[in-house]
Amino acid sequence: MPKKATHNHSDISCEKPLSAKLDKPSVLSRLSKVKGQLEGIMKMIERDEYCVDLINQCRAARGAVSKVETIILEAHLKACLVDSIKAGDSSEGMINEIVDIYKLSSAGK
Repeated sequence: MPKKATHNHSDISCEKPLSAKLDKPSVLSRLSKVKGQLEGIMKMIERDEYCVDLINQCRAARGAVSKVETIILEAHLKACLVDSIKAGDSSEGMINEIVDIYKLSSAGK
């Protein structure tokens, strides 16, 4: 029997598997499309295509990855943090987790 994943961060623990929090097939489909976009960008570079076209394609791929990140973040907030609130976990730990997530999500912007 596979071991149940427990995710700990700060004072927050989440015992829900990823599949209980979000639609994995949908996220994997989105990432597959991103992979195709990146492969297309690589081919464009090999063909010496126009820089502005490359930049536009890079922005589109970045936007698609950002959407996946948003979906995962939303699932985490709705599942793990809500469960932590219900369980009476440390409010300081939850605030720290939200701040850390914010820092992670805004680091690449």
